[in-house]
Amino acid sequence: MVNEQSTYSTYTTMTESSLYSTSQLTRKGEKTTIDANEQSTYSTYTTMTESSLYSTSQLTRKGEKTTIDATNERLSKVIEKVLSLKLDDQPLPAITIDKSLFEFGYAENLEIQHRSKIDALFYKITQLQRGIAEKESQYNEIQTNLDFESKRHEKLMAAYRRMEYTRIIEKLVITQVATEYDRKLVEDLHTLRAEFEDLIQKRKTSFVLTNVEFDITHFVASVYKFEEMKAKYDKEIHALEDTISNLKAQISNKRNEVLQLKTVDIETREAEIIANGKIEVIRRELAEEIKKYVALMDLKLYFDSELSIYQKLIASEELRLIIRKVVDKHTGRSFTTKAHSDIETVFDEINMHGDYIQLTNKGAIKNHLGNWIIIAEDKSIAHGKKCQYKFEPDLDLMPGQSVKIYSPNAGGTHNPPNSYVMHGDSWPSGDKISVQLLDNNNKKIAHLTAFYEEDSE
Repeated sequence: MVNEQSTYSTYTTMTESSLYSTSQLTRKGEKTTIDANEQSTYSTYTTMTESSLYSTSQLTRKGEKTTIDATNERLSKVIEKVLSLKLDDQPLPAITIDKSLFEFGYAENLEIQHRSKIDALFYKITQLQRGIAEKESQYNEIQTNLDFESKRHEKLMAAYRRMEYTRIIEKLVITQVATEYDRKLVEDLHTLRAEFEDLIQKRKTSFVLTNVEFDITHFVASVYKFEEMKAKYDKEIHALEDTISNLKAQISNKRNEVLQLKTVDIETREAEIIANGKIEVIRRELAEEIKKYVALMDLKLYFDSELSIYQKLIASEELRLIIRKVVDKHTGRSFTTKAHSDIETVFDEINMHGDYIQLTNKGAIKNHLGNWIIIAEDKSIAHGKKCQYKFEPDLDLMPGQSVKIYSPNAGGTHNPPNSYVMHGDSWPSGDKISVQLLDNNNKKIAHLTAFYEEDSE
């Protein structure tokens, strides 16, 4: 019994040791197989990782297929190993299967890790491709902007060159025109100076005063001055005439005294000689006074001629400005008109009874009076009547032509463009009438004031 137990224990020990050694050998073989499978799997994953950089969809499918094939092969080997060892040792297949399951889980985890890495790489590749696409779009946009700015710069440079060329040409033309203008101006000045000197030489013998300014105010002031001087010299002439008459009376008295002295005794001859000396002095003084009188008469004649010239100039200026004075012999009143015009068309005639107003073109060119307005007002009383008339749009007043605007029922005929008859309103009447001519911008072009005034007799 003891021997059987020892034999059984020995057999059990041998069996356990053989089982242990068999298990170790099996595990070593499985480990070697697993290592080989891991190496093949790693190499497969390495190959997949490297090849995944070149292709996206094809390499992914190939790697998955390789992984599935390797897993199926390992699983079939494990199943065959388990079936071969099932009869020898029952606990071993369970351990081996558990280990295979562990290795399969490890491989699956490793596959998941590598797949996550591959997905990360794919994501990075996608991001890089997107970045490349964005950079290409930015490059294309920048290139387009650069081309646009280049074309715009070329256009601006062309425009600048044209402007610079135009400015240079304008400057040259302006310089040439200014030079030509200065040259012509100098020539005209020399010509005018020569003509002026010739005119001075021609008129030097007939005119003493050279610089006569044709200004109405200057003429009036000169006339007043000459009238004052004339009055002064007239007073002096009258005084000299009185002196001469006094001297003549003295001479006659002295002659009477001489006659009386001649009848006097010789003793009075000395007094006579003295009287004769006085007479000689008086004669010399008289001769000097006569010379002064002659000089004053010459000066009077000169001033009279100058006054006549100025009166003629004033009369011509009054005629030019349409300032005239008409004396009414029956009523003792004078009719006066004062007018001015910025153009050649003037108020030629105005009826104080309000019948008509006449305009005349006294220039050499036509005047367009279309839509112009005539305003007439009675100034003889406060708030007198006021009337206006507007011309037709196509009215042109030719040189020398007159146009007359009649009041209604004033005996006028409507015959454009020589005469017009107003409708409804009529011109004002009175002792003082003022008329104005306004253009399209209501600017006063011409005016005339006609009035009666009492004579100061």
